[in-house]
Amino acid sequence: MRKYCISFFVSAALLITVLRAQIVLTSSDFASAGDSVIWATDTIPTGIAVGDTGYQVWDFTSLNKQIVDTFYFDVPSSFPSGSSFPSSNLAGDIGSEIDFFIHTAGQTELDGFFSDPLGGGTPIPQNLRDNLLLMAYPSTLGSQYSDTAYYDTTMSTSAFPQLSPYADSVYYRIILSMQSIIDGHGIVLTPSGTDSVIRRFAIRVSYMDSVMAKGGFFPVWTDVLPLLGLQPETLYVYSFFANGKKWPVAELETDSPGGNAISGSYQMGTIVGAEDFAARDSRNIIFPNPVHGIFKLDFNNAVDNLTIFNRMGQVIFQATESSLTIQVDITDQSPGLYFLQFQSGNSIKTEKFVLF
Repeated sequence: MRKYCISFFVSAALLITVLRAQIVLTSSDFASAGDSVIWATDTIPTGIAVGDTGYQVWDFTSLNKQIVDTFYFDVPSSFPSGSSFPSSNLAGDIGSEIDFFIHTAGQTELDGFFSDPLGGGTPIPQNLRDNLLLMAYPSTLGSQYSDTAYYDTTMSTSAFPQLSPYADSVYYRIILSMQSIIDGHGIVLTPSGTDSVIRRFAIRVSYMDSVMAKGGFFPVWTDVLPLLGLQPETLYVYSFFANGKKWPVAELETDSPGGNAISGSYQMGTIVGAEDFAARDSRNIIFPNPVHGIFKLDFNNAVDNLTIFNRMGQVIFQATESSLTIQVDITDQSPGLYFLQFQSGNSIKTEKFVLF
């Protein structure tokens, strides 16, 4: 009897050890061209805590899906301004911006992004100088890294609302920094399921450290940064990574290190290895691609029904007449990722494309 008790306790101890063993992240755990991640965000999370460091179980099952988005990853040439990032080998449509990465077996770096950093309604390519390190591989409990990068440009003030009434040209520089440490591991529960994870805590800081204006009120280049009253933006982000999930399975933004959650997100699903633009069957052609709003679809076999959805699943275009060629006009839609579904006989296929 005693032998069986000893065996039981040894087995239980081994089970606990296995359950508490931390995972190791490698480059294969980050997204690749063709992957898609369905991402849900709760902007008012309740009953959510980041917890302490070390091993623990995080219960995020109360997160709601107030906003649902789809992050799509592909080769840079598939996205607007991909040619502005010749060093990148991966790009992702991440909500309000397109990020360009240099992804290798040893690390993932941010090469730049295509976004509207000044709020003027004009997205621009921003190629970082000294790329920003996002993750080094392999990573596990205790791994830590920090990096700084910056972006600078000279442009018309038409995209800089604060200065457009007073100057013609503006030069500005944005500094980005990120300090990260993998400080926890364990089990995370979300509305999508349960995963063994490691937790990365990151402090992300961005700020303008130089703004010069010329023209109009400023006959020569003049430092106007003190006039704008701009403040650094600091984000405290806890990301929970699992093997094979290609993106964090959950993420919390807090108001301070270890503080209250002000936003919570989680993966609703992952589509791994979806077809990219370059690898699609040549019988189905989107032209031109990426599209500006009006484009033509050519098919070898007549299509009976064609529907285009936005990332919220709303139908924005539909054609029900059988045809080999369909002209699409979605110029009233916002730039971003869209889904095209077409039916030919009993065959139904879904593809993705980018509108800019």
